[in-house]
Amino acid sequence: MKTSEGPFSAKDVAKHAGVSQATVSRVLNGSTYVNEEKRAAVLTACAELGFVPNGAARALTMRKTMTFGAVVPNVANDAFALSMAAFHDRIKGSGYSLLLTSSGYDAESELQEINLLLGRGIDGLMVVGGAHHPGIYKAIERHSIPVVQTWTLSQDHACVGFDNAAAAKRAASYLLDLGHRVFGVITGRRQDNDRAPARVQGVKDALAERGLVMRPEHDIERGYGIASGRDAMREMLSYPVRPTAILCGNDHLAFGALIEAQNQGLTSRATFRSSASAISISLRTSSRRSRRSARQPRKSAVWRGITL
Repeated sequence: MKTSEGPFSAKDVAKHAGVSQATVSRVLNGSTYVNEEKRAAVLTACAELGFVPNGAARALTMRKTMTFGAVVPNVANDAFALSMAAFHDRIKGSGYSLLLTSSGYDAESELQEINLLLGRGIDGLMVVGGAHHPGIYKAIERHSIPVVQTWTLSQDHACVGFDNAAAAKRAASYLLDLGHRVFGVITGRRQDNDRAPARVQGVKDALAERGLVMRPEHDIERGYGIASGRDAMREMLSYPVRPTAILCGNDHLAFGALIEAQNQGLTSRATFRSSASAISISLRTSSRRSRRSARQPRKSAVWRGITL
C-alpha cells in the first residue's frame, strides 16, 4: 500500500530489518538509546527499500523540524558563503539542516525572510550584525526559538563576532606607524548595516589619536564588488589631494581599488588585517607593471564553536 513516504511504510522497514516499529522510530528520530547493530539494520533497510521519513509527520511528533534558519546580507559575498559552509558543516553533525536566505542589506526584506523561516518551523536562527528591523526580535520571541547574532558583538543577544571598530582602528594604526597621514576609506552600503559604519569610525578614531582628520571627500560609500572598488578608487584619485593610504570594507572592494590604482600607473601595496583590507599607495608612477603583495590570514572558523 502506498503511503506519504512512498511504496513502503515504517512497518515495512521494521519487518525488513527484523526489529520493532518502535526501534525504527527511535533510529529515525536520532535517539541514542538504540544499539549500533539494530541502528545499522534499520538504516540498511531504509536504503534497500528506498524509504524516506515523512518530515511533516516527524515534526509533529518531535515538536521540532531539525532545521536552522540563517539570513545573510548577500549570499554572493564569499565571506558569508564560507562562513555559512562552516556553519552548515557544524550543525549537520548534529542532524540539523540549514535554510539559508538573503536580505540584500535591507531591513524590511530581512524581516520578511525571517517571518518566512519562522513559518517553516525552524528550531533556531542566525542573523548578521545588530542593526535589524524592530519587529524581528518580537517575532522571534513569539516563536520562542534561540537566535545568534554574528559578525558583531552584543550585550543583549547571544553572539559570535568581533569588534569591527577595533579591527579597523588596528589596521589604520598599522598604516599610521608606516608614516601615512592622508587616509581614505571605501565601504559598501552603510544603511541597515552596522559593520561598515563601525569600521569607518575605527579609522577616524585612529586618526584622531594622532591629531589627524580624514577629508570628507576621501570617505566613499559604494556598492559591493570589484567594479565598485574601481569606481571608488577612480573618484578618490580624481581629487587634488590624494590619500596615500586607503582602507576598504572588504576584499572585493580592495581588489577593485588595487586594479584601478595599477591602471593609473600607481605603485601599491595591499595588506589584509582582521576585518579590514588596507592599501598603501605611492604617488610615484611606474613605467613597469606595478608590484603588489597581499597576505590573507586563514579564515576564522568561529562557526565551529557555536552551540545552539
